[in-house]
Amino acid sequence: MKSEPRARVFIVDDDVIIAMDLQDQISSLGYDACGFESDADLALDRILALKPDLVVMDVNLGGRDGMEIVLQIHRQIYIPVIYVTAYSAIDLMKRAAGTHAFQFLAKPFTERDLGAAIKAALGE
Repeated sequence: MKSEPRARVFIVDDDVIIAMDLQDQISSLGYDACGFESDADLALDRILALKPDLVVMDVNLGGRDGMEIVLQIHRQIYIPVIYVTAYSAIDLMKRAAGTHAFQFLAKPFTERDLGAAIKAALGE
Protein backbone atom coordinates (compact mmCIF):
# COMPACT_ATOMS: atom_id res chain seq x y z
CA MET A 1 0.00 0.00 0.00
CA LYS A 2 1.48 3.32 -1.09
CA SER A 3 1.20 6.15 1.44
CA GLU A 4 0.43 9.72 0.50
CA PRO A 5 3.49 11.96 0.27
CA ARG A 6 3.89 14.22 3.26
CA ALA A 7 3.63 17.96 2.67
CA ARG A 8 7.03 19.66 2.62
CA VAL A 9 7.46 22.63 4.95
CA PHE A 10 10.46 24.99 4.80
CA ILE A 11 11.36 27.13 7.83
CA VAL A 12 13.00 30.56 7.85
CA ASP A 13 14.07 31.99 11.21
CA ASP A 14 17.21 33.95 12.06
CA ASP A 15 17.45 32.09 15.38
CA VAL A 16 18.84 28.65 14.51
CA ILE A 17 17.64 27.14 17.81
CA ILE A 18 14.07 28.25 17.10
CA ALA A 19 14.33 26.99 13.51
CA MET A 20 15.51 23.60 14.73
CA ASP A 21 12.69 23.47 17.29
CA LEU A 22 10.16 24.32 14.57
CA GLN A 23 11.67 21.60 12.40
CA ASP A 24 11.17 19.06 15.22
CA GLN A 25 7.59 20.21 15.84
CA ILE A 26 6.70 20.06 12.14
CA SER A 27 8.18 16.57 11.84
CA SER A 28 6.29 15.38 14.93
CA LEU A 29 3.08 16.71 13.36
CA GLY A 30 3.66 14.35 10.43
CA TYR A 31 5.00 16.79 7.85
CA ASP A 32 8.32 16.77 6.03
CA ALA A 33 10.41 19.61 7.47
CA CYS A 34 12.42 19.83 4.26
CA GLY A 35 14.92 22.35 5.61
CA PHE A 36 15.50 25.64 7.32
CA GLU A 37 17.54 28.73 6.71
CA SER A 38 18.51 31.64 8.95
CA ASP A 39 19.83 33.94 6.21
CA ALA A 40 17.16 35.83 4.24
CA ASP A 41 18.95 35.76 0.88
CA LEU A 42 19.84 32.09 1.14
CA ALA A 43 16.28 31.34 2.21
CA LEU A 44 14.93 32.98 -0.93
CA ASP A 45 17.23 30.91 -3.15
CA ARG A 46 16.49 27.64 -1.32
CA ILE A 47 12.73 28.17 -1.34
CA LEU A 48 12.70 28.91 -5.06
CA ALA A 49 14.83 25.81 -5.70
CA LEU A 50 12.92 23.43 -3.38
CA LYS A 51 9.40 24.72 -4.04
CA PRO A 52 8.03 23.44 -0.72
CA ASP A 53 4.31 23.13 -0.10
CA LEU A 54 4.44 25.68 2.73
CA VAL A 55 6.86 28.19 4.27
CA VAL A 56 6.99 29.10 7.97
CA MET A 57 8.67 32.53 7.97
CA ASP A 58 9.86 34.73 10.81
CA VAL A 59 8.86 38.35 10.25
CA ASN A 60 12.17 39.79 11.44
CA LEU A 61 15.26 38.15 10.00
CA GLY A 62 18.15 39.87 11.72
CA GLY A 63 17.30 43.28 10.36
CA ARG A 64 15.78 41.97 7.13
CA ASP A 65 12.05 41.95 6.57
CA GLY A 66 10.61 38.45 6.14
CA MET A 67 7.56 39.94 4.46
CA GLU A 68 9.73 41.42 1.73
CA ILE A 69 11.27 37.99 1.14
CA VAL A 70 7.77 36.53 0.78
CA LEU A 71 6.87 39.20 -1.77
CA GLN A 72 10.00 38.27 -3.74
CA ILE A 73 9.03 34.59 -3.63
CA HIS A 74 5.47 35.34 -4.73
CA ARG A 75 6.75 37.29 -7.74
CA GLN A 76 7.98 33.96 -9.07
CA ILE A 77 5.82 31.24 -7.49
CA TYR A 78 2.97 31.10 -5.01
CA ILE A 79 3.63 29.16 -1.82
CA PRO A 80 1.40 29.56 1.25
CA VAL A 81 3.15 31.27 4.16
CA ILE A 82 2.65 31.18 7.90
CA TYR A 83 4.39 34.09 9.61
CA VAL A 84 5.80 33.65 13.10
CA THR A 85 6.96 36.56 15.20
CA ALA A 86 7.73 37.65 18.73
CA TYR A 87 5.89 40.90 17.94
CA SER A 88 2.11 41.04 17.72
CA ALA A 89 1.43 44.60 16.63
CA ILE A 90 -1.65 45.32 14.54
CA ASP A 91 0.40 47.06 11.82
CA LEU A 92 2.44 43.86 11.33
CA MET A 93 -0.73 41.86 10.85
CA LYS A 94 -2.01 44.36 8.29
CA ARG A 95 1.27 44.18 6.39
CA ALA A 96 1.20 40.39 6.54
CA ALA A 97 -2.26 40.38 4.98
CA GLY A 98 -0.84 42.45 2.11
CA THR A 99 1.61 39.65 1.31
CA HIS A 100 -1.15 37.03 1.07
CA ALA A 101 0.10 35.24 4.17
CA PHE A 102 -2.16 32.49 5.33
CA GLN A 103 -1.61 32.77 9.06
CA PHE A 104 0.16 34.90 11.66
CA LEU A 105 1.38 33.17 14.85
CA ALA A 106 2.77 35.18 17.75
CA LYS A 107 5.62 33.50 19.68
CA PRO A 108 5.40 31.59 21.88
CA PHE A 109 2.76 29.36 20.33
CA THR A 110 1.90 25.74 20.98
CA GLU A 111 2.54 22.79 18.70
CA ARG A 112 -1.24 22.46 18.52
CA ASP A 113 -1.53 26.06 17.22
CA LEU A 114 1.20 25.38 14.67
CA GLY A 115 -0.48 22.17 13.56
CA ALA A 116 -3.83 23.89 13.13
CA ALA A 117 -2.22 26.68 11.10
CA ILE A 118 -0.41 24.18 8.86
CA LYS A 119 -3.57 22.15 8.26
CA ALA A 120 -5.51 25.27 7.36
CA ALA A 121 -2.78 26.59 5.06
CA LEU A 122 -2.55 23.26 3.25
CA GLY A 123 -6.33 22.92 3.00
CA GLU A 124 -6.45 19.73 5.06
